[in-house]
Amino acid sequence: MSERASKVFRSEADWRDIFARQAASGLSTAEFCKGEHINTSVFYRWHRILSGSIKPAKPQKVKPAAPFIDLGALEGRAPGRFEVRLDFGSGVLLTLVRG
Repeated sequence: MSERASKVFRSEADWRDIFARQAASGLSTAEFCKGEHINTSVFYRWHRILSGSIKPAKPQKVKPAAPFIDLGALEGRAPGRFEVRLDFGSGVLLTLVRG
């Protein structure tokens, strides 16, 4: 039965320390990463990010496709079923139902 490694979240300062320790170790990147239980792909990715070769992905802001639609207050309306459907395309449909 194999053990599954848990994810370790490291800060930018942690990665800079790791790179300094690897450089001072005299070990190859593969040997160092194996000893430290670090995925070499993650090591290289962070090295590129912190060296400025690539930029980390930033969250995308989504612009609304349509202006806000005010449906008015639901208070004072006759009780019963109320349904709103929003079709976002690509098979994504949001349905809100009251009643």
